[in-house]
Amino acid sequence: MGGLIMNEIPTQPRNKFPIGRVILNSIGWIILACIFGSIVGGMASAFLGVPSWVLTPLCMIAVIIFAFITNWAFFKAWGLTPYISVLFGLASLVMWVMPLIGFPISLIALIMSFISYNYKNNAWSIVGLICGLLGLIGTVVNSVLGVYAAMQ
Repeated sequence: MGGLIMNEIPTQPRNKFPIGRVILNSIGWIILACIFGSIVGGMASAFLGVPSWVLTPLCMIAVIIFAFITNWAFFKAWGLTPYISVLFGLASLVMWVMPLIGFPISLIALIMSFISYNYKNNAWSIVGLICGLLGLIGTVVNSVLGVYAAMQ
């Protein structure tokens, strides 16, 4: 057919990489994550009695994860999955301090690096895997030490 149907992503990119689309899309999702995280995190903390500093980042991460899931075909078509696994891996190296956030990010980094390694075998997938594993180990150790300190 002559035209491109909505939500249809070509398996092979037609032109050069649409960096403008990626930047605008990323900025939009980050703004949405901040707004959604602030509103829903604040409302949920008022109803559940959980501090908002716990729920707000979790809501932000939920929106960002949703953004990556909905754009997965685009990332795969352009071969960006190894680089995204590295981004999540690096984020897990920072977020191991907060296990509620670090654990899901580490798991996403591991899953994405496995998928990208099977899809496109390159060094970036291995870097994402190593960063995700280190973040997961740090998260688990921090969780165990936190539970142990709370029991004392």
